[in-house]
Amino acid sequence: MVGLPGVRTARAALLTAAASGDWDTAISSVAPLLEGGAAQGEILNQLLLPTQVEAGARWHANRWGVVEERLCTAACESILTLVEASHGRRPTDKGHLVIACVEGEHHSFPARAAACDLRELGWRVTFAGADVPADQLRSFLAAERPDAALLSCTLPANLTGAQRSVRAAHDLGLPVLVGGAAFGRDQQRAECVGADAWATTAHAAGDLLDGVLGAAARPRIRALGDDPARQAQRLAATAPLLARIAAGALGALIGTDRALGAEPWAQNILRTLAASLLAGEEQLVHEDVDWVVEHATARGESPHTVVSLLSAVATALPESFGSERHTLQSAIDRLALQLADSGPSSAPLPPRTPGPSDPSPANETARLAALATHVDQSSPPDRHFTELVHLAAAVCEAPIAFVSFIDADSQRLWAQAGEAPHMIPRGESICARTILQPHPVIVSDLAAHPYFAATPLVANEPRWRFYAGIPIVVGGGFAIGTLAVVDFSPRTLLSTQTGVLKALANEVALHLEVDRFRAERIGDPHRSDEDRMTRLMAQVVDVRATEEGLPETLLSTQTGVLKALANEVALHLEVDRFRAERIGDPHRSDEDRMTRLMAQVVDVRATEEGLPERLLSTRDVARLFGVSTRTVANWATSGQLQPVRTAGGHYRFLIDRVLELLMERDVDPGPVELQPEPGDGQGRSVDPAAGDRA
Repeated sequence: MVGLPGVRTARAALLTAAASGDWDTAISSVAPLLEGGAAQGEILNQLLLPTQVEAGARWHANRWGVVEERLCTAACESILTLVEASHGRRPTDKGHLVIACVEGEHHSFPARAAACDLRELGWRVTFAGADVPADQLRSFLAAERPDAALLSCTLPANLTGAQRSVRAAHDLGLPVLVGGAAFGRDQQRAECVGADAWATTAHAAGDLLDGVLGAAARPRIRALGDDPARQAQRLAATAPLLARIAAGALGALIGTDRALGAEPWAQNILRTLAASLLAGEEQLVHEDVDWVVEHATARGESPHTVVSLLSAVATALPESFGSERHTLQSAIDRLALQLADSGPSSAPLPPRTPGPSDPSPANETARLAALATHVDQSSPPDRHFTELVHLAAAVCEAPIAFVSFIDADSQRLWAQAGEAPHMIPRGESICARTILQPHPVIVSDLAAHPYFAATPLVANEPRWRFYAGIPIVVGGGFAIGTLAVVDFSPRTLLSTQTGVLKALANEVALHLEVDRFRAERIGDPHRSDEDRMTRLMAQVVDVRATEEGLPETLLSTQTGVLKALANEVALHLEVDRFRAERIGDPHRSDEDRMTRLMAQVVDVRATEEGLPERLLSTRDVARLFGVSTRTVANWATSGQLQPVRTAGGHYRFLIDRVLELLMERDVDPGPVELQPEPGDGQGRSVDPAAGDRA
């Protein structure tokens, strides 16, 4: 196409005038082109449509606000009306078309431009406007009885609306042609919504319409199977409600006002998710997430806020949308990996505001009572809780992990890996907000959070930046504490890491419940199985002494021991039954569950780094045991852990042996240090004790 003389000058003048609100100058910018004899199609395709594209790009990049963008669109529409009037009406002898924007689509200018072009080609065109509901479209088409319906869709999020609009026309036996940016570069998405034809330009649409209307019988392109189509429509219909729920969940993380501003984004993501189901293209969701990240960062938001938004949307999805949640989670993982590769966000942070007063659940009194019956915070935790915390740190690759409980005034860390304060005032506690939520709370960048940015642990040393916490929920639904991980750089978690963290929090809750149940049965919350066995052995000794010195009381003493043994057997049976009720498997032992959790850790590591199956890195093992990588190297050298050498020269450890060692906990690091080989065959030094990064 030959460039229209003066079009660049006219475009610049139009954009400048629209941005300043100078309506008269904006309209008059087209005058030189009209005076030069420019054709209607030239003005439309070389001036108005590119101007609209540039206006959208400026709004997306936050160079323009909504007012400037809408002023520009209104000016372009007025100019189009002026151009049409100046060129007069052409004969319309080819037939009658109705052009409409599909349900939910507000970008009407491309459709109006197509109507203008088709009139030039000899069609009588009725333009129905933007966002025409499918039932209203059906009624209008029934009254107009056109030869065909042309439907425009710009945003992929509106493809489910396009399907409803296509069906409305098909109900009347009308052929349907679709177009617009939402349909991509081929006919696949058009086929998925059930359209008869697809075109990228008005001239291409005219050629297709000549063939469609002239054919004796047009082939009907069918939509996808009923199940995905029905599921997509159901998700699109519930998107406003789900977006509101997601914004509510997000409000606890970034503030209510900002979360309400994110609600349209959440709704757009959900509708795009429905469109991806309809079209069978997960890529639609990835493209939409990229768009949201660009849009948000241009407005000063951290990209980690988008991760929190996506996580809130995934949480809001009901179980019936399991596959859609999986699709969205894959987009979250993809974004998380991109952010990890790009390093800390350089986006400007919002103003810091002090945190609110201590938040409390509605059932606070009963929650505190449940905390008192489940946990004695004056006593140290048993080793199982410490192992779970180290496992959480390992799987999330976090320097700090802890189990903490929220009492009336403070958050108290009970078991931990890494250095963290043992007591945090409740008003400064992130975990105090976590227990208010029924789902994981992940704050990708604490310094960008309106509540937590000013708290001492974030604003001052040690300057926490990332937090992920899972409520620990015991019987009755009481969230008495959290299992949390913390890091010193902005980041997020993969879905696999979040899944393991949930499983570990459930494991903590299970052990607390079992311990409480046992304490109720024996009447002493601090007496362990070993304590009771020691007491029984003492009674046996008493029996022996009675046999030799006081035979007259032998029977009663033996009877007492038998009763105690019978009570012990009954207690173990009751505890096993209680545990089985909680985990749903009467045959799964603590070791079985730990093995399963460790296997999930391996799955996470394999996802992140492509590790061989059932192998852990030196760093993983060190975090599990709460020791240095040098200590792990010593264990490997002394034979307590058998290392496996990878192709890259790094050391890995079999999960089964690591689990055995974790259960034994009698490792002697010894004085021996592992001496690595000079290199890995590729000119690099190999030293797992120096901090295994593979």
